[in-house]
Amino acid sequence: MSFTKKEIDKEQPDENIKVTKVLNSLKIQSEALSQAKKINIVWKVDVEDNLYIKGSENEFERAIMNIIKNAFDFSPEASTITIYSVADNSELTVKVTDQGKGFSNKALKYGKEQFFMENESRSKNGHHGLGLFLANTVITKYKGELILSNDKNGGGDVTVKIPVFRKEE
Repeated sequence: MSFTKKEIDKEQPDENIKVTKVLNSLKIQSEALSQAKKINIVWKVDVEDNLYIKGSENEFERAIMNIIKNAFDFSPEASTITIYSVADNSELTVKVTDQGKGFSNKALKYGKEQFFMENESRSKNGHHGLGLFLANTVITKYKGELILSNDKNGGGDVTVKIPVFRKEE
């Protein structure tokens, strides 16, 4: 599930995106990846059902899925990926933590830039250095923030913080 910057720029963020609907869809997709790649996945969700993001559901879901796929691609077999989602009345935080090698200093600095690849040999496996760049483009478009860091126990952390609003149903 990938997309181009041109597609991102073209899509107008005008839908009310139900956060729990997108998280449930991502959970199903990531559990299928988990089985295929023999990597454990743990979902921790603390998000009320009436929280929304303004934007394109398809675009937002693809952005977060790019982050999740990166975690799978950088995780060794039999390791665990943890996806933690929490929201208050104004902000959703989605944190994806893997047990790979983590981000190098160079990746922490440039990882969200277009065509950045720590290891150029990854382009042979269908990687082009666009996943985090495109995810960051979407998140920024929605007035959010994508943060790269390393987990204190090793592995990489990618955290998305994005504004939400409450809609009584």
